Amino acid sequence: MTADLSAIRKTLEAHGIKCVPVDVPFAFHTAQMDAVQERLTQAVASVPFKTPSIPVLSPLLGSVVFDGKTINADYMVRATREPVHFAAAVEAAQELTIVNEQTLWIDVGPHPICAGFLRSLLVGARVVASCRRNEDNFATMAKSLSTLHLAGLTPSWSEYFRPDEQTYSLLPLPKYRWNEVNYCIPYLGTWTLDKAHLKYGQQRIGSDAHPVPSSTLRTSLIHQVIEETVNKTTATLKAVSDIQHPDFLEAINGHRMNNCGVATSSIWTDMALTVGEYLYRRLVPGTETVHMNLYDVEVLHAQVASPNKNSAQPLALEAHLDLPTRHMSLVWFNVDGTTGQRSSEAFATGAIQFPESPELWLTEWNRMTHLVRGRIEALERMAVENQASQLSKSLAYALFKNVVDYADRYRGMDRVVIHDHEAFADGSAAAKEAVSTAVAASVPATTSPTAPSAMKSTGYSVVLLYS
Repeated sequence: MTADLSAIRKTLEAHGIKCVPVDVPFAFHTAQMDAVQERLTQAVASVPFKTPSIPVLSPLLGSVVFDGKTINADYMVRATREPVHFAAAVEAAQELTIVNEQTLWIDVGPHPICAGFLRSLLVGARVVASCRRNEDNFATMAKSLSTLHLAGLTPSWSEYFRPDEQTYSLLPLPKYRWNEVNYCIPYLGTWTLDKAHLKYGQQRIGSDAHPVPSSTLRTSLIHQVIEETVNKTTATLKAVSDIQHPDFLEAINGHRMNNCGVATSSIWTDMALTVGEYLYRRLVPGTETVHMNLYDVEVLHAQVASPNKNSAQPLALEAHLDLPTRHMSLVWFNVDGTTGQRSSEAFATGAIQFPESPELWLTEWNRMTHLVRGRIEALERMAVENQASQLSKSLAYALFKNVVDYADRYRGMDRVVIHDHEAFADGSAAAKEAVSTAVAASVPATTSPTAPSAMKSTGYSVVLLYS
């Protein structure tokens, strides 16, 4: 058999085909594995299989696996005998936008076999190895973790060094000589000196005091701009809003929990997008449409409407837009209604990215459209065949009421179809129009309407809930 393999190798190489003998006793995915099929089936029958926490690219099926039923004992047995569809699995992941040119790959195994396959399919694919033949494992892992670190990921270095921590020592590096040069950034202005003595938004009294700049920005959720600075490439805005303002309070009371109005993420989203559009237009006048991507929104403390309607309940929003990076940071603070002092700790943060090529969003969505619509159509058929549950509008919101009670203007779902972890809802255009009209009633024509941002970005015909 060895002589036959050598002859085959020489023949292939003579025709310019690279041939690498695999140092294994048996040929997987061939008839040589038939002898172990029965024993392997018995061995894996007792192994529990769980739903994957991340998508699995299946070279057996040539597709992406999300559920917990596909990969089972039978799958493992088939994987040893049937062909490998590596390229098909990668292409399926690309179509679902699970992987792209920025994806980092880790080849887990005794030697990076899959790395070559990936690089032949994805030009420029970044692959690191967990182990490498004829190379010390420590050196391989150190190189791979360094590559991941430089790519923007942060390995847990303390856990990496923990097993052999006593064997390492810190290198004595020479101290940097500052040469008595002051590298501190000089602070311009006196806000740091005066902040302990001023109410939030109040100007310092004196010869250098300047009036608060007038701003055209005023909506049902953003009530007063107390500071606005616009330079060539940067813009900063500080605004104050009162939760007890009738328009703001109405939006909060539209979502009640334990009989208390609670601010939902749509309120912070609307404030962020309104400020983002306003500042971007200040820096880039004449922009026809401002495209924004709001991300990394984190609300640390829920905002609940106070039962005392006679006292103000102010909060502050501070935003800074940097045009070269097309990035805007957002921070929300509570403000003491009596002293006017801003809280030192933010209750919410977020960021907005202004993409240079918003057409990519449409391209990515077009890749997914047929999948989304296909699942909706499948659920619709299952509902007709009584294989999926249908909830009427009244029943759906009666169930919601156990957690949150929605006001009528926020009840936009007419029907909900549910099956396992998938669901979709039909929404009425009339409900969308009612919400947009009600929330935007007090907004001047020069500003953007403050309709819920989810309706701005997704429309309101169909909502797909996908787990």
